[in-house]
Amino acid sequence: MRIALGLLTVACSVVVLHCSAGLPCHGAIECGLEPDGGPDGGADVVVPPGCDPTKSPKESPACVSDDFGVFVSPQGKDGATGKKTDPLRSIAEAVGKGKPRVYVCEGTYDANVAITTPVAIYGGLTCLWQPSEAVRPKLAPPKGIALRVTKVAGAVEIADLDVVGSADANTPGDSAIASFVAESANVTFRRTTLTGGTSTGGAKGAARSNYSGVMATKGGDAMVATGGVGPMCACTDLTSSTGGNGASGAGIGLSDGAANPAVGFTNSGATKVASCDPGLAGANGSAGATAPTVTSAGSLDANGWQPPGQVTTAPNGKPAQGGGGAGAKTNTMSAGGAGGCGGCGGAGAEAGRAGGSSFALLSFNSSVTFEGGNLGAGTGGTGGTGGRGQDGQAGGAPGTGIACDGGSGGNGTGGSGGGGAAGGHSVPVAFVGNEPKVTGATVTPGAKGAAGPGGAGGAGPGIAGAPGTPGPEGKAQTTLAL
Repeated sequence: MRIALGLLTVACSVVVLHCSAGLPCHGAIECGLEPDGGPDGGADVVVPPGCDPTKSPKESPACVSDDFGVFVSPQGKDGATGKKTDPLRSIAEAVGKGKPRVYVCEGTYDANVAITTPVAIYGGLTCLWQPSEAVRPKLAPPKGIALRVTKVAGAVEIADLDVVGSADANTPGDSAIASFVAESANVTFRRTTLTGGTSTGGAKGAARSNYSGVMATKGGDAMVATGGVGPMCACTDLTSSTGGNGASGAGIGLSDGAANPAVGFTNSGATKVASCDPGLAGANGSAGATAPTVTSAGSLDANGWQPPGQVTTAPNGKPAQGGGGAGAKTNTMSAGGAGGCGGCGGAGAEAGRAGGSSFALLSFNSSVTFEGGNLGAGTGGTGGTGGRGQDGQAGGAPGTGIACDGGSGGNGTGGSGGGGAAGGHSVPVAFVGNEPKVTGATVTPGAKGAAGPGGAGGAGPGIAGAPGTPGPEGKAQTTLAL
């Protein structure tokens, strides 16, 4: 025969223990646990006399027996037998013993619990193993998902427990999750309290660099009749600028003074017979673009809640024009100096990271029922502020001519500030796939996470970078389909 153990099913047969002359035989029912709902069996289980396996410990106290379950107490120890007189300290270790029930007495437990096979976990017991509505064990690990159920084909029941999920206070953007159920067919919570704690704020976006040195390279000096050489300067992002060459003299003295990039005007100096014109300063870099924001607080998959993985980076500032090369005097040995390099644009900063979220129950492609009890979420974490853009680089100094100097390089544009990140959610029940069935329970969201501010753009001396755009706020609602 088979007997249903709450939500579990076992295959059972009568086993004769002993007989006395002239008296009826005494026996017990011996059962094999069916973790997959079929008759394959698992560990042998003896149903105690007077125990009704379809009822809770309160309704059938005779089921609170060494033959029928594993016992856990705050005063227990690791590696114990799990009997009433020798309880385990860890709920997780008790779950691994393979019996259909785990009995947990009043007190606090700080180890995360992972369930991968069918089991029923019952609280509501004193440490003398008496059912009591006045006591409830509390599962409250310092960080991580407190209670995880993963890929269980049979039934799982959690009753009369308080479960609290906490974020790691030292980890920016960490989420507080009480329970996560993934790809499991039949999970029921009865008279249980699931509470997501306060999550942490997201990290600020990192600053970046697009050049070395406060000032770009100086233009080359003239050597009597030989014009100064205009330097070429490469930025980290492979943009570049070039100072114009100074003109040579005497003779015709043709000027080679134009410089790159072309961002507004020709800036070379003029060559003349009796005098020369200096190279003009390069134009400053043009305005940069605004950074995108981080709009997602995260996503749910079979491994749990995942923060946004891609790091968004703001655009770099634009490079400036190099200084123009100076002209030469054609009737003397008087060459012109070269223009200095234009400054590199400042690097755009990284966006902030999303704030952590607070969930009481996350369900991924599972069938979950929640009867009675409470579901509550804490405060969502504030989104991270975007990083500050790098200042634009100052243009290079002009090269010295025998008669006329080159032009100084223009100033690079400041890098854009990083976008602000999304605030975290405060949602008691979030899911992918089937929506959990909640009946007779109190469902209370907390405060949503504030939006992350955009980062400041890099400053001059040229054009300042664009500031980052703030991210969106998190969500605060009772349920959320992800």
